[in-house]
Amino acid sequence: MNTTFRTAATQLASVGIVVPCHNYARYLPQCLDSVLSQDGVKLQVLVVDDASSDGSSDIAASYARRDERVRVIVHGSNKGHIHTYNQGLSLVEGDYLVLLSADDALAPGSLKRATDILQNKPRVGFSYGPVQVFSDQLPEAPRFQKSGRVRIWSGPRWLQRRSRLMVNCVVSPEVVMRREMYESAGPYNPSLPHTGDMALWMRAAARGDVAFLHGPPAAYYRRHAGNMHRDVFRSGSVEGMLVDLRQRRMTADAVFADMQGKQSVKLHDTARISLAREALRAASRAYTWGLTEEWPVSDLVDFAAGTWPWYKDLSQFSALKRRISRGPEAARHYPPYVATEKFLEIQDRWLVARQKWTGS
Repeated sequence: MNTTFRTAATQLASVGIVVPCHNYARYLPQCLDSVLSQDGVKLQVLVVDDASSDGSSDIAASYARRDERVRVIVHGSNKGHIHTYNQGLSLVEGDYLVLLSADDALAPGSLKRATDILQNKPRVGFSYGPVQVFSDQLPEAPRFQKSGRVRIWSGPRWLQRRSRLMVNCVVSPEVVMRREMYESAGPYNPSLPHTGDMALWMRAAARGDVAFLHGPPAAYYRRHAGNMHRDVFRSGSVEGMLVDLRQRRMTADAVFADMQGKQSVKLHDTARISLAREALRAASRAYTWGLTEEWPVSDLVDFAAGTWPWYKDLSQFSALKRRISRGPEAARHYPPYVATEKFLEIQDRWLVARQKWTGS
């Protein structure tokens, strides 16, 4: 299903920015300043403070007093990030929507660049662009902001690639989505606290085209010890390995549950095969890297078995069997396995580079 959306290219684009905040008082001013300095669009900013204890709501209220574009909602008790997202996005006004965590920031001019595309490409449901990672001070904006080219992905093709990789290529603060698209593809799924954003992008791609804006950064993503994905979901850790795999499997199941037709069944199978392969590959790498005691090898195999019934027919399972038969110590130094790892590392770097070049 591909939809053509109503658009008003001659009008100033109205953008609703939802800023969920929980104990991010130290970051909130930088975030709000990056939003309120955006030119060429009509803004409404809704800060939803989820019962912070560090004075975040006072900072938000001070901005609301100075700038009529800012509104604030304060929770009396912690509701969690999914509830906060959905509440904010249902209440904020604007033809286009942005969800911007209080520890992140928008790049200068990013909203104008994105809404120009959305207003002129009525089949595009959401746009996104490059994200620059930072930790303390915001990076300096390029002196000359050359927009660069725009890559328009057909929704089915973008969804097909996501199903084949089952890796999220969109961080979140860089996304500008049509309200109509969000109302059709949303809200965020409470059962997917780790991958709700990925599910939303995939559901949106099933309903419209996707635009990737090359050129300067669209947003800045702050990396710090208190990141929710690091702190809550143990992203990048051994403990988080299975959490992440399971959440992505649930994402595939949720996304394709309400789609009909042979193509959706095929994409669902593709996604599950991809995740089973990834789990088996990780189990094999535990042998090659000498991490069989640290990594949950048997749990990874169990995940593959529960994800794809014919997992034993996959080449990754055969590779794991060979490593198991050789044993952890021998597998670690066996030249063909070491060469395979080098190839996989090159492949991983290529996928990251391709994502930067193409947006998917």
